[in-house]
Amino acid sequence: MKIKADLMIIDNNAKYICERKLKVKPILNYYGCGEIPNDERQYTEIKASCPVCRAAGVRADLASGAREFKCCPICGINLDWRVYLKKEKKLRRKIELWRTQFKKQKVSK
Repeated sequence: MKIKADLMIIDNNAKYICERKLKVKPILNYYGCGEIPNDERQYTEIKASCPVCRAAGVRADLASGAREFKCCPICGINLDWRVYLKKEKKLRRKIELWRTQFKKQKVSK
């Protein structure tokens, strides 16, 4: 599990306040087996789960992904969605390509 930490120090009349923000990458689970061309891992759906809750044995399914959750609704830790968003965008493109190829094959028959 990778953890990203940001440290912020604020000078307020010679008093230092330290705030640490932690972000963890959600665990990505791949489902489905579509016939997407030129793909070494053929999956049609990505779901994410919180790594902290999963380690504690609590199921925290983040079904709506980055659109809805900035932090885990159960444990409250901040989630870093950058990798998820890149993979989801790539997957959506592959699915659209697969659908257009399927439609072309259907029309030609």
